[in-house]
Amino acid sequence: MKKILLFLLLSVMSFSTFAQNDDKQAIKEKIAEQTCECIENSDIDLEDKAAIEAQFGACILQAIGANEDAVVKLDLDFSSEETMHSFGREIGLLVAGKCPSIFIGLAKQKLEDKNKKESTISTISGAIEKVEEGEFVVIIVKDDNGRSHKLYWLDFFENADQLKDNYKSLKGKKLEVSYKEQEYYHPKLQDYSTIKVMTKIELK
Repeated sequence: MKKILLFLLLSVMSFSTFAQNDDKQAIKEKIAEQTCECIENSDIDLEDKAAIEAQFGACILQAIGANEDAVVKLDLDFSSEETMHSFGREIGLLVAGKCPSIFIGLAKQKLEDKNKKESTISTISGAIEKVEEGEFVVIIVKDDNGRSHKLYWLDFFENADQLKDNYKSLKGKKLEVSYKEQEYYHPKLQDYSTIKVMTKIELK
């Protein structure tokens, strides 16, 4: 008899827990829906990242305010930056599923910014300070202002033959280097890093 009562008690407790979780998820879904509607009904440019982020913050606060009684059940610590950041990210993922057009605009802008950044060619004039050999050849150039720049040799580039056979002996040589900035994934940092990739050199 005691085992049956214990089983029934555990069943009721489990059902109550699942019900609470369902209620919390339903509240989050509602906030996400209202946030989505708020952004879509605004007149912001859906390809303007800064505008969307600002509007997202305003809309999520508006949705929380409109559901103040229900939000209490989420047990959020509004004074905790970490908690609110996590909550905002969770709502953001739900919003992405409910109104993907918002995030398509963001993704498009990010891709355009990346392509623009990678297609921009910059130039440095200076002297070769050091040559590092590893998985790739890296030439460190000190510019005319005394700043050092790491330039990676990843692809074939104009006048690469001037370096190919004697790059180890070029320390101190003056040159002009053109480069583009390129992102790559850094597994140790688990993030993307930007490097300068040589596109042309001219020894002086």
